[in-house]
Amino acid sequence: AMNQSRMAELANQLVSSARRGKLVWKEGLQRNSYVVRMPEVSLTIVDKGDFWLALELTNQQGDVVDFLSSFDDRGAEPTLREIYNIARRSVLNADQNIDKALEYLRRV
Repeated sequence: AMNQSRMAELANQLVSSARRGKLVWKEGLQRNSYVVRMPEVSLTIVDKGDFWLALELTNQQGDVVDFLSSFDDRGAEPTLREIYNIARRSVLNADQNIDKALEYLRRV
């Protein structure tokens, strides 16, 4: 990443907002990716496999302006993993689907 410490700061703020359920996540264009869109920029979390996750900051044109990767920065892996898991659960409506399964199982 070009600016590792600022991107790490961004990742920390993102995980904090994500934990509070403040963000609207959508499926991204890449496989295993989720995106949160803001007025002029977007943040995409990507699971590239083998413990390699990346957080990409893109502009309105879709260019990657900067990124944070657990491939380059092993210490970023837990934060990026948490962001990815929150995003994925949100897009897949994990909690609602767990509720549906519980509701069914309690009836049978």
